[in-house]
Amino acid sequence: MPIIFVGIALFSLACRFLVGWKQNGTIDPFTSVFPTHLRIDGLMFGVLICYLMRFRPEAFQWFVRWWGGWAVIAVAFVLLCAVPLESRQMHTWGFTVIYLGAGFLIAKAVAHEGPRPIRFISGLLARIGFYSYSIYLWQVFFFQILAHFHIKSPMVTYWCFIIGAVLFGIAASKVIEIPVLHLRDRLFPGLSKPPILASPAETPAPTVASV
Repeated sequence: MPIIFVGIALFSLACRFLVGWKQNGTIDPFTSVFPTHLRIDGLMFGVLICYLMRFRPEAFQWFVRWWGGWAVIAVAFVLLCAVPLESRQMHTWGFTVIYLGAGFLIAKAVAHEGPRPIRFISGLLARIGFYSYSIYLWQVFFFQILAHFHIKSPMVTYWCFIIGAVLFGIAASKVIEIPVLHLRDRLFPGLSKPPILASPAETPAPTVASV
């Protein structure tokens, strides 16, 4: 599995440079951001983390506790705040740094690694994860709304997008998704209660696969 991940990571990174390096400030998301072959390495990194957790627990614990993981998370955080998506730095090697940082963050959250404040943040992220699919579905729509405000600072835009997309997704889930699922269960009752209808407090701790 690690060998497969390295192969896919190098392939996707090479594709991003071939497609996106010539675009700087004039990026077309449909050719430089969205295509599967340009982003599948991030998905594969999640698969690798899940593989380590399930089948190589010692390697997973080393992965979680490695001090360099926090450095990668910090670099990814700075990159997200300071570099716009339109920059060739972001949509080439920047995507690699971001998915590595996100992977380390998810692994640490799943393992509840760190002091009490970190564990509190992990629990908060798990509660947000309860609405993650709705957030994922509505984020592009919210970004179109945010674009009308013409915010100049990449850092301000980033944080407005993150916080706004989360709140918008949670609201959409409460107004649309969960009521529709309740209606579905009344019309077509199943043999067991769908996990999404449980409250966040009743929801079991997330796994890497579910995140």
